[in-house]
Amino acid sequence: MRRFWWASVLLSLTAGLLDQSSPSTLDHPDAAPSAPIPCIVAGRVVTAGEGVPVKSALVTLWQQNPGNRNPNMYHASSDSEGNFVLKDVAPDRYEFVVSHAGFVTQH
Repeated sequence: MRRFWWASVLLSLTAGLLDQSSPSTLDHPDAAPSAPIPCIVAGRVVTAGEGVPVKSALVTLWQQNPGNRNPNMYHASSDSEGNFVLKDVAPDRYEFVVSHAGFVTQH
């Protein structure tokens, strides 16, 4: 029987929120628009029933932009405590997938 598990995720939007305090192109009409600031996605993969950390789970984010033929994909593996970090994630909509042998893949 395969076990179910859960990945808890904390999406860090701090970088984007901090950028709101920077000068905008409205304040400086000659300034070029800046690119979106990348985000950090961090969390912990644990079993659904007991909350036990899952080591070496594959965490994937797939960009969900229908007009993009080559969507961005970000991958990380969980450490011995189930923690993972995905850095430099471009702001957009994503499908979040976690998989590990012996567990049901979660979307």
